[in-house]
Amino acid sequence: TISTSSYPNPFHSGTTIVVDMPSSEQLTITLYDILGRHVRTIVDDFITSGTHQFPWDGKNESGQSAASGVYFARISTGSDHAVRKLVLLR
Repeated sequence: TISTSSYPNPFHSGTTIVVDMPSSEQLTITLYDILGRHVRTIVDDFITSGTHQFPWDGKNESGQSAASGVYFARISTGSDHAVRKLVLLR
């Protein structure tokens, strides 16, 4: 089972998603807005076991600042997934 957290949350200019990987495997972190629209993929790579930090600067795939609001980070491995709610305040 993966363990996740994020800090700070709510955030203004950036947040960090922390993932504790019990084993080495593929990890994907994808951000969605409140309507379920894809905002950005933070990571999609093979990650070793251990604790890893992945920053999000509050920008979308195009490099534009995302609007204030609620976002969801879907954290997926080959064997598990979790969802974290992130609040961006501009």
